[in-house]
Amino acid sequence: MSRDEKIVIGEGHIYCRHCDVKIGFSGKASEEKVIKQHVKSKFHKKLLPKPTTFQAPFPSSNPDSEQTRPMCSFCEYLNREDSFHFLDESDLLTEEHVNRVCHAPPFKDLATIDNKPFLTRHGGELPELPENLQQTLEQYCVGGEERLPNVDINLRTVEIRSWAHARRELQEANLKKCAFWAAFSASDMEHPRWWTTKDLNPVPGYTQIIVGSGPTDIGLHVDQYGEKKIPVDSYLTLQSGAKKVLMLPPTRTFEEWRERFGWNRVDKCPFPEGDIELIKRVKDDGGFYFTIEPSKDGSVTLFVPRGWFHWLLGLTDWTLVLGGSRF
Repeated sequence: MSRDEKIVIGEGHIYCRHCDVKIGFSGKASEEKVIKQHVKSKFHKKLLPKPTTFQAPFPSSNPDSEQTRPMCSFCEYLNREDSFHFLDESDLLTEEHVNRVCHAPPFKDLATIDNKPFLTRHGGELPELPENLQQTLEQYCVGGEERLPNVDINLRTVEIRSWAHARRELQEANLKKCAFWAAFSASDMEHPRWWTTKDLNPVPGYTQIIVGSGPTDIGLHVDQYGEKKIPVDSYLTLQSGAKKVLMLPPTRTFEEWRERFGWNRVDKCPFPEGDIELIKRVKDDGGFYFTIEPSKDGSVTLFVPRGWFHWLLGLTDWTLVLGGSRF
């Protein structure tokens, strides 16, 4: 904002209309100095109107100054002001800043499907959301659903033999405060309108609720169905908690991506965090790296087009995700 928009000079006085105060007398040699001191004052800055474009603080090479950069559409929707988006200035980032880097897909208020990832407020819904593991087990770890749940405890897949077996394993893991996740069929889930079309062919048993606790993940993967590994579209609606997300386009094979990033071919790799050079390569290769979490107004949904590789890491003690897949 220019000086003319901030300051009014007339009738022998210098007046700031934002602060509604007189700041000095006009016509004196010190006029410019008085104006500059006021414009830089905390009192004046506090009363300035907020910018129409969201901005986030960015580290500066000058410790006495603070630079700002525009936010992405997703951070703007979340009103998240502590993210960093300009990876070309990575030499200015500390380890703390790197952990808040955001390179997210576009946020769409009106969701329309194409072959690119996007984020939206419109997602899957349940008649009643479980607030903890016990409520989840009471609602969805019961007979009548299309399949037994998938369960992973402390990064180990558990072969579930029955509904009772699933309940025992998860209750014990929860009691011992182990990291776990579990995916249950949810036949009472309602898909978002943008997902439901006349040619919708849902993947059997994969309209589901996924719950978890702690830093759990299943590694980099593509959503596929059956022995023929048919590629499918998917969406994930985060209702509670937060997850770090890495996405890569279908421009390389799984093995080529692993070689590109130096990920171990045998053992399961930990989710890549805090590596700014890796994040820059993800961006340069057309991928995404960001943290997904609900807004104060409700859930957030990620659309994953068929063929896209994705990797999600749980960040909170309780996460609840609703998801669907289709051919």
